[in-house]
Amino acid sequence: MGGGDQRIAQGQVIAIDGKQLRGSQDGESGKDAIYMVSVWATENELVLGQRKVYDKSKEITAIPKLLRLLEIAGCIVTINAIGFITSLESNAEKILEVKRSHWGIENRLHWVLDNAFNEDHSRVREDHAPRNFAVLRHMALNLLKQEHTVKAVIKAKRLKCGWDVDYLLTVLGDKMLLPWVEPGAGDRTRNRKF
Repeated sequence: MGGGDQRIAQGQVIAIDGKQLRGSQDGESGKDAIYMVSVWATENELVLGQRKVYDKSKEITAIPKLLRLLEIAGCIVTINAIGFITSLESNAEKILEVKRSHWGIENRLHWVLDNAFNEDHSRVREDHAPRNFAVLRHMALNLLKQEHTVKAVIKAKRLKCGWDVDYLLTVLGDKMLLPWVEPGAGDRTRNRKF
């Protein structure tokens, strides 16, 4: 979908899956890596929500809490590649389409977080920082996926935001004021050191 209307259409596949933030593990303090359960709108390619859990076995308890926060009536919710099949009508083509859509959470979310944001190698470990940075990465990914003026992969768009304040403002929708940017600064901020 384009950058305009981002409503969730009825019948859209909403995929739910957890991902371990491997770098959040701290062997010295005995702290285990955290897991983030994400809700992914497959057609919109947007993260709708996420919740921290302490281990993979707790993912199932986070799912109902996440679903209560979302308006997804009429959507097909998938939790894993086979768990949803009993909730669909006996239509092999539809089941196959939904199963393929579910994998978007792996290919278009988790893989991108690992490659464009280097999430698995993040060494952020203290207190709530791993969860907070995971949320920020999800938000940044949503913004970058909605921006279509530059034809580039997410990693290149992310880097461009760091190099080009005008592009950063475009990604942010020109609605957010950045404290170090003077209103109307335009190209004057491009070479400014921050």
